[in-house]
Amino acid sequence: MGEYTFARTVDPNFSKRAHSNVWAVVLNLVVGAWVAISPWAIGLLQDRAMASSLIISGIAAVVLGLWELRSDPELHRQWHGTGTAG
Repeated sequence: MGEYTFARTVDPNFSKRAHSNVWAVVLNLVVGAWVAISPWAIGLLQDRAMASSLIISGIAAVVLGLWELRSDPELHRQWHGTGTAG
C-alpha cells in the first residue's frame, strides 16, 4: 500500500495507468492450480524433480495471486463490486 501511495503522490495519473484487472488475477489462480495438480492429472509423478517443480511453482502462483487479490485496493473494489476501478 505504501508504494501505491507514493506513486500516486509523485504521479497523479498513476491509478489510471496502473490498475489491475480481476480477470487476470483469477486466470493466474486457475493456471497456478492446474500447474500444481498437473503431476497427478497427467501422470508425471515418476519424474520426482519435474513433479516437485510443478507443485512448488503452482502453489507459489496461487499464493501470490491470492495475496495480490487480497492486498491490492483496486482489485478488492472490483472483486466485491463496491465501485469501479480506474
